[in-house]
Amino acid sequence: MSFPIHIDWPHLPRPHIPPYRGPLLGTTVIRDRINIDGSFLRFLEHVAPGRTLTIVARLVEHDSTFNLDLNGVNLTIVASMYIGHGGGINRDGVNGQPGKAGNTGEDKKGTKAGNGTNGSPSGTISVLAETVSGLHISAKGGAGGAGGRGGPGRPGDNGRIFHKPNGPVFESEPTPGSAGGDGGSGGMGAQGGSVDISAVQFLSEPTVDISGGLGGTAGPGGQGGAWGRTIVGPGSGHPDEDDTSSTRAAAGRVGVQGISGQPGRYTKKILPTAQYWHDVVDLLGRANAEAWAQYRLSVADYYFRAYLPGPNSPHADDLKLAVEEYKAAPQCSPNLAIECTRQLTNISLGINVLGMQRDLDVVPDFDKYIGEFTSFGPLVLQLFATGVSQVLHAVDLQSLQALPMIDKQKAKDALASAKDSNSIAQTERQDVDDSIAELDQKVESVRQEIQGALAEMEHHGITFGQIVKAVGTVAQVATAVISVIGAIPTGGASLIALVPDVIALTKTITDVAPIVSAIFTSGSEDTLKKVKAEYGKVGKDVSTIIDSTKAVVSMVTLIENLAKGTTPDNSKYLALVKRGAELAHELMLQYRQRNLSEMRVAATENTIKRSQDLVELTTQIGDTINLTATTLRIAGLCVIKSAQLKVDILQGFAFEAQRSVEIYTLKDESATLHFDAGYIHPDVEADFREHFISDAQLIAAYTGSWSHIVQPIDLQQDYTSYWATEPAQSDIRRLSFTGSDVERFRQTLTLSFTLEPVELGMDRFDTKAQTVFCSFLGATSPSGVVTCEVRHGNRYSQQRRDGSRSDLYLKSRAMTLPSRTKPLELANVSIGTQPPLTTPQSLPFWGRGVCGRWEVSLPANESATHVVDLTNLAEIQVWIAYQFLARA
Repeated sequence: MSFPIHIDWPHLPRPHIPPYRGPLLGTTVIRDRINIDGSFLRFLEHVAPGRTLTIVARLVEHDSTFNLDLNGVNLTIVASMYIGHGGGINRDGVNGQPGKAGNTGEDKKGTKAGNGTNGSPSGTISVLAETVSGLHISAKGGAGGAGGRGGPGRPGDNGRIFHKPNGPVFESEPTPGSAGGDGGSGGMGAQGGSVDISAVQFLSEPTVDISGGLGGTAGPGGQGGAWGRTIVGPGSGHPDEDDTSSTRAAAGRVGVQGISGQPGRYTKKILPTAQYWHDVVDLLGRANAEAWAQYRLSVADYYFRAYLPGPNSPHADDLKLAVEEYKAAPQCSPNLAIECTRQLTNISLGINVLGMQRDLDVVPDFDKYIGEFTSFGPLVLQLFATGVSQVLHAVDLQSLQALPMIDKQKAKDALASAKDSNSIAQTERQDVDDSIAELDQKVESVRQEIQGALAEMEHHGITFGQIVKAVGTVAQVATAVISVIGAIPTGGASLIALVPDVIALTKTITDVAPIVSAIFTSGSEDTLKKVKAEYGKVGKDVSTIIDSTKAVVSMVTLIENLAKGTTPDNSKYLALVKRGAELAHELMLQYRQRNLSEMRVAATENTIKRSQDLVELTTQIGDTINLTATTLRIAGLCVIKSAQLKVDILQGFAFEAQRSVEIYTLKDESATLHFDAGYIHPDVEADFREHFISDAQLIAAYTGSWSHIVQPIDLQQDYTSYWATEPAQSDIRRLSFTGSDVERFRQTLTLSFTLEPVELGMDRFDTKAQTVFCSFLGATSPSGVVTCEVRHGNRYSQQRRDGSRSDLYLKSRAMTLPSRTKPLELANVSIGTQPPLTTPQSLPFWGRGVCGRWEVSLPANESATHVVDLTNLAEIQVWIAYQFLARA
């Protein structure tokens, strides 16, 4: 059976997309980032002159001090960004060689010199990018070689005069020299190159030289030979001397000047974005465009993993990079749109790469986290060691024969685990749907109450503001709150994903009256700052979500402002409006939770698909008859992939530990956990596939990555140190409800109220719920007990020592509480001592902020089952015991 010789490592092939198999060495290189510096020369080593090297990357960045000489290789750059920094790219043609000089003539004139050779033409350079800056290209034609100098003429023979004493005179005449040889002609200059630059945006003007090569200079003619000399000998009556003539024969002719080459062709285009992507596919061809898309998806997944928030984090911008890549990949391969959209939605909803929401709600159970990590971790690390240390070297084939079968079983285990997770996620989604249905009924009931009381509310005023007084009626504010409730399914969806207390509303809601505008928009500047900061983390422009027709409202601020406007005269009606705002906020959070649960289901389904791909690949390898070092190398990559699937499980335990610390200590631990532990950058993997790095270098990269795994016990230390640093003090918030609250309870069997941090005192910080007691005075039952349900809403608020306020948006949690029918007294309640440090199961909302919306309700069957009579109910007491830190 045939099988692929490469897996998309570390990401398996997506449906209908062929796996990225790497480029043909020396012709196409795909990377996330390519630096044009000394290391770039490795890509040119196997490219013959005249062929084209294509580099494809998100970012191509040129070292400003490096000038790249292509040595006759053509270059195509396809990138999202090209940043040249002024570094040069040279694709000049080669200059011609000078002609040889002529030789000295013998009997005739000097020989003609050789002609200079023609320069070679430049080649082609193409740049296609979204943004281009600092681009410098030289693509000049080669200059012609200079013509050689003509050979010199042969000198003439000398004449002689000799006088012998008392004898005749002997005399011979000098002869003329021969003419010089003709000079060689200069070679022809070559034509300049072809340069095409296209971009959506040019941040600076490219510098391009496509001039033709200069023609070679004409070779000079050879010098003519000199006339012979007259040599005067002895006996002439004169001293011996040379009588040298200055006369010379004619010089050779000057060669012909070479013709300069024609300039090359240069085009520069500014493209619309859609045209850019069309041209990318057209230039690369469908196969390479698909390969780049697949590569960008793997890069996006890596950056999603590598993201670590924080002002000093070197990976703070990785989430933006992931978003850019998830958006870019489908442009070259529409088949990836579903997967990329899923991940973009995850990011916008605050879901991490494990498919777990960023503000996951957990009850701390460090014994479980540590136990699971300790028992499961060594198996995963051993699996990794098997894949890396043994199979990548593939030195002992016989001992590795059983490995493919091990791979297959591990892949099947991963698949089974993924299916279990999916089943849990499906149940969680159904639970959220049920909660929304129940909350919808409560919201509608309150809305109708408000609607029915509007006429009476017109007679009750409300004042808000310190310096500038804003005055209006309760009815005006109530009308706006009803509008907010109606806008929840649409207005809440856009902003609440990243900023859970914010909703975008039409301005008509806040423009109803000055009092409405004052209450709704108070603190809007801080709200906008928060929104912009959160959207900036994921590379989004908030202006695309909030336009001039929208007002951004913090629901927490709205609720606080309603409390500030309460007076004895309006308290009855404003409490109803405030309860409507609280329920509206809680419904917003539930809609958000439903989005999160849907994405959780999608994430587990994606994990199932990845696991199925791994099972198929390992099955193919296992069915191979002749195992070789190459096939076992592939098996090793599958083992690593199995380990990566399992390391996500380990990371899940660590993440739950991280959230435990964050919920209960309010310390941001998001920069602690490295989700890319066990993974390496796709560029490193590509270098390995294409033999630019060795096995040892790959192993070193993987080993370094796996060393970043954070163990839950490390996070437990932060958790325990919080409680150990300073003993917490305890108190009880004692609440009593009578009158209209009791009457509404008789009708609805529900009492709803809100606690804000200011009500507990501004000198009490990090207030955390410890336990709750209730009493229904005047109610009767044979047992003297009334069973109720106490629920804390989705918002848990706490005042911090630094003056800030912490609002955590977690699950709404409830407990069943057998309650008294007699007054609560300190003597008959127990609030416990210091909290347990591992598994505080005594109260579902133990350790969370004590403030927020509370609800006390009777089960519908309580009256019938336990014969509870509320006819004479006069007072409901609710005591909430809490712990706090005092001012230091």
